[in-house]
Amino acid sequence: MYYKACSKWARVLWIALFVLYGALLLRLTMLRDGLFVSHPRAEDRVILVPFWSYSEFLRQGQYIQFRYQLIGNVLCLLPLGFFCGFFKKDCSLVRAALTCLGATLCIECWQLAFDVGYFELDDLSLNLVGGIIGYALYLLVRDLYGLLTKKT
Repeated sequence: MYYKACSKWARVLWIALFVLYGALLLRLTMLRDGLFVSHPRAEDRVILVPFWSYSEFLRQGQYIQFRYQLIGNVLCLLPLGFFCGFFKKDCSLVRAALTCLGATLCIECWQLAFDVGYFELDDLSLNLVGGIIGYALYLLVRDLYGLLTKKT
């Protein structure tokens, strides 16, 4: 399963899905309107202590915020990891991970520069994990697709 091996209409659909994902990612990370942006230490714009905010959410009993942040940060870049493998035939795990890390770094710097979020090491690591999971899902789907379409 690879982008250029798809039919013309399937490629159009995949590109549309990628653009939709990009728009959603932009909306969730950079153009948000205040939903779930509370932070246990709002005066600090840069948090370099790994998983400090998660421990604070738990300590303060903010379990919904904890789950939202944890799951959201993993899921946020999961599709990008998948798309890395799908759109680039010879994409490796390292290349997909570096792409996801670079995208996360851009998002974090944007949030810091435009005062729409916090620069946190947690986000970098969890987004990277999500991207790696996404790439692994691509490999799984590719192998399953290959088995299903294999002509014997």
